[in-house]
Amino acid sequence: MRRIILTGTEGVIGPALKAYLEKTNEVISLDKKFGHDLTDRKFVEDFFKENKADSLVNLFALNHHMSKKNIGNSFLEMDPEEVNEYCNVNVTSLYHVCREFIKNKERDKNISIVNFGSLYALRSPRPDIYPEGVIKHIGYVTSKHAVVGLTKFIAAHFSPDVRANLVCPGGIETNQMSSLFKSNYTKNVPCDRMGSPSDLCGIVELLCSEKSSYMNGCIIPVDGGWTCQ
Repeated sequence: MRRIILTGTEGVIGPALKAYLEKTNEVISLDKKFGHDLTDRKFVEDFFKENKADSLVNLFALNHHMSKKNIGNSFLEMDPEEVNEYCNVNVTSLYHVCREFIKNKERDKNISIVNFGSLYALRSPRPDIYPEGVIKHIGYVTSKHAVVGLTKFIAAHFSPDVRANLVCPGGIETNQMSSLFKSNYTKNVPCDRMGSPSDLCGIVELLCSEKSSYMNGCIIPVDGGWTCQ
């Protein structure tokens, strides 16, 4: 049985992914709701000294629905500190989590890191799918693009003992989304629907296992075909 550390277990994707992985693996959960602050360097360093695992799956991130910061077409007016906040959580803290996992791995053991990007790590948001005056925050888009570089760097510099890959989900349907947004979004998806957390379980399981032993530095869209157009 493999041991997997799963961060962000209480978010949109986390509960379904955790339940799926727990069928055949031991899962260690990390989430802010449990008092786990992954922006706290001491907490991260102490945690990974005490917890070894075969794989690390990083779902944690700052997204607009978790932040009180403004969203909208305010690129020219927004406070740069808003962008800094996204980058601190989604890039700097992610770097630190990955670093401590690698530093504390068991000697002579191969490990796997699965980071989560986004459709917007590969594309800019399309203004025409959002209600007027509202769009994905530039801080989210910028930080998720940076996660591509972070993952590739780890893959290139720490192999063969460490593999790192990036899963980039398309839009995941939630009850909070308006019917207009869902309709606008789906028009751009060849599979003709939004994603669900269950669509991501199989690829994560694969990337954590030895069945993907020659997959390293891969950027994998799971978006119903959005990025193929």
